[in-house]
Order: sequence, then structure tokens, then C-alpha cells
Amino acid sequence: MKKNLRLLISLMFLVLTFSVSPKTWGMENPYDIVEKVYAHNVTYSHAHHNYYKDEITLSSQPCSPQKAWKQNSLIYNKKSEEFKPETVLKKVIPGQDGRKNISNTTTWPYSIHTQLSMTLNGDTYGGSGSMVGPHHLLTCGHCVYDFDKGIFFEDISAYPALNGEIAPFGKVKVTKAYMFKGWRDQGDQRFDMALLLLDQPIGEYVGWGGLLSAVDTELSQEEVHITGYPGDKGFKQMWSMSHKIKTIKPEQFDYEIDTCGGQSGSAIWINQGGLPMILGVHTLGSNSINSGVRLSIQKFIDFKRMISETYILKSNHIGPIPVPPIAQGYEAIYQRFLNGKLIYRPNEGSDVGKIELPISALQNPLEGKFDLSQCGDAGKYLSISTGYRKWKKVENANKAEIWIAPRFLIEKELNTTAAYLQKIYGKWNAKAPVGIFWTMGTWDNLSYLDSLTTENMDELSNDNLYEKWRLRTWLIIRVFTAPVQDVQTHVSPQYSRQQKFHVHFGD
Repeated sequence: MKKNLRLLISLMFLVLTFSVSPKTWGMENPYDIVEKVYAHNVTYSHAHHNYYKDEITLSSQPCSPQKAWKQNSLIYNKKSEEFKPETVLKKVIPGQDGRKNISNTTTWPYSIHTQLSMTLNGDTYGGSGSMVGPHHLLTCGHCVYDFDKGIFFEDISAYPALNGEIAPFGKVKVTKAYMFKGWRDQGDQRFDMALLLLDQPIGEYVGWGGLLSAVDTELSQEEVHITGYPGDKGFKQMWSMSHKIKTIKPEQFDYEIDTCGGQSGSAIWINQGGLPMILGVHTLGSNSINSGVRLSIQKFIDFKRMISETYILKSNHIGPIPVPPIAQGYEAIYQRFLNGKLIYRPNEGSDVGKIELPISALQNPLEGKFDLSQCGDAGKYLSISTGYRKWKKVENANKAEIWIAPRFLIEKELNTTAAYLQKIYGKWNAKAPVGIFWTMGTWDNLSYLDSLTTENMDELSNDNLYEKWRLRTWLIIRVFTAPVQDVQTHVSPQYSRQQKFHVHFGD
């Protein structure tokens, strides 16, 4: 009987968790993960991330500090007035403060909590977060992406266990952020949560908390803590308060725990036998009640997968990325090409929802394919890559292909895989170190393509890719004897999706 009751509770939990159905979002699934890349000189690889499940809970294993920190503490000299506090977070009862200062921030389990510093348009903002893996930090989505402005924060740094003017574990930089589409695309507060990757395995020194997704009946008995860096205390001091959850919802919690601007992203956690288990993150407040985002089953599964895929920090290059042999002699051009990015704008002329896909983030910058999965439905119709076409790709059969290639790359392969480009190379303007090529995935003949090899890198950075191509459409029809149906496909309205993209090269 007891086992059947637990099974019934588990099934009810699943129903409640998935009550936010993708069907209510049209074709969008709010649980889908999108990412923002901040640094491209750090790479990660997959490893198994231990987690446990029984009939009613999912949990990952917390970890106490495994290594002693040997570096000197950093003097944290930022002034509190430099930060712009978030005005949406307020105390539950004005004039009464139930929070307590954590004076020894390096003591486990408080050492897992971090202060966040985010910059945007010259302003610095304060936030909070908590370690949930060796270089993984959990926070809220609005510490990464400002939905109202439709823009990502430009730079994010974390100061684990910050204590006033002393950052005992120094400063770590955020290299990548994962968040839910429900927050980035819809601004839904139920999905205001983000997982950040750091450039150092600081979790080995401060430890990390476990993730916990449990049923309502289990959570209703728990006293939860919210620990972070409130703005009314100067953004530099760790404060914490605990209380039972007042209202448990499928994707959120309500509670009477005092907070203030700067505590956004603070872990909602419980102490299980001295081990910190994180249930969600604090995000929102009002004059009467505060609330946070719950780590539901699907969120747990999504973030557990992200942690597993990036569990090992493979490399952290110091200094410039090495120049490959094929680019030697063209170092300046290669570096500027490497600094280039493919920019997607859902609405031409507006930066709302803009996504930047850096060339340097590709596994092989001279022969890589951009991931267009976060660019609306563009990936169904377009394939945009660096390098040049070497053979027909089955996966691109019904797509328009765009290739972005440095001149030196094709020059060194003219007698091998780039032989079909010899005629084009002979007319390639010397002032244009990079060319753009257009073709269709249905075409077997590699020479069925259009090219732009007359503009320098500044000129290539102007106009969207559709405008670059449209002026040359007549070449496809006049020069090549392509089948009529292929020409019609090539100039069909679907090709105009390129107007959402343009390539921009750095200085």
C-alpha cells in the first residue's frame, strides 16, 4: 500500500511538472536550451555526472572542497555605488530584516555561494549564484539576459565566497551561459534560470551543491535557505535567511524570506545532513511575498545533461590562439577572420533577440559549420559554414549553402580539393582576403555556385547576406546551365531568410 501511494505521488508530480505544455507555446518548447558564448579559448568535454533517482526524487551528488586553495586572496575594490540594483526585489515586511550575515564565507557549505558582477553599456550590476559542479554555476536567467531590453549582459565574473573587500578564491570568468527558451524568448518568470560555465574548476576548491527535484509533499516539510549578496548590504557581504516554503507550484516557489536587489540568482537550498541540496534560484519579489524558480524534473534533466557534456575542462589557452600552419604568412588576416562573427537578427534593423555566433567558437574555425538551431527556423533552409564546399552533403539536400573562406585557404588547396575554384581565384580581387560563396545542396556539380570575391572585410561586414547575394543572382541564371527547377529553388522566397544574417569581421 505504501509503495503504491509513493508511485501515485510520483505520477502526480510528473503531471504537475509538465503542466506547462509546449502546445501552449505554439511550436516553441520553453524547456529548450539556448546558449550564449562569452569566451572561446576554453573548451570542455563530456564525462559522467552522477545523479540518483528513486520513485519520487531526482538528485545529483554535492561535493565538499577537494583541494586547498594556494593562491593569495584578491582585494575586491569595486565600490557598491557602481552597481545598479534590481528594483523588483524587496523585503517581505518593510522595516524587519530576518537575514543573518555569514561572516566566515569560506566554511562549507557556504563556500559554494558566489557574488556575480555583470556589465552592460558601461554599467555594472550585482547578482548571486551557487556552484553546482566543478566549473558550473547556477543563477537566474535575468543575470545573463535582460528580456525587456532584448540583450545579453556583455561580461560576467564570479567571486566565490566574497567577504567584504576580500575575494578569498579570486575572480573567475563566465565563458558560456545556458538558459531556457521560455525566459529568453518569452520572458516567462517560470523559466528565469541559467547555468554558467567558468574558466577555472573553482568547485574543486569551494565545493558545490547537489541539484534536487522532489515532490511537493517532501518539500513542504523542509526549511529552505536563500543565501546571496544583497544590494542593501553593499553587494559584498553574504547574507542568508531560512523559512518554510509558503506555496509550491509546478515551476515556482513562494516564500516569506527577506531579499533585496543583488540576491537574484541566490540558491534556494536545504541542508540534508550537512550537505547543500539546491531546489531552485531566487528571482522575484513584492511587498508581501518573494518567489523563485523551481528545479522541476525537466529542468533537472536539461541541466544535468549540460553539466555532463561539459564536465571536464579540457583547455584554457593563455594568450592568442595559435596560428595553424595553413595560415602562416597571413597571421593578421587569420586573426581578423577569427574575430569575425555571424550575426542573426530576427527583425532586420533591430537588436532585439540578436544572436552572435563567433567564428572562433567553431571547433575548426577554417572548416566549421554554424549552429543555427537557436536562429528561428533558419536551419531548415540554410547551411552557413566556414571553408569551401568539397563534396555534396546529404543533410543539405534542400538547403541553400553559404561558405565563408579566406583567400589563403583556397590558394593553398587549388591543386587539390579547391581545384574547381581556379577560375574564380584568377579573378579574386587582391583587396578581398575573404570570399563568400553560395550554392544549393541539391547540386552535384561543385562549380554550380555564386561568389563574392571583390569586397574587403569592412565591405563584407555591411549589408545582410541576402543583399550580398541578390545583386549576383543573375550570374547563376546567365553563366550556369543549371536545371530549371534548381534555379527556381535557388531564387525561391525561402532564400530570403538570409536577410536575417550578416557576417561581421573584427578589427
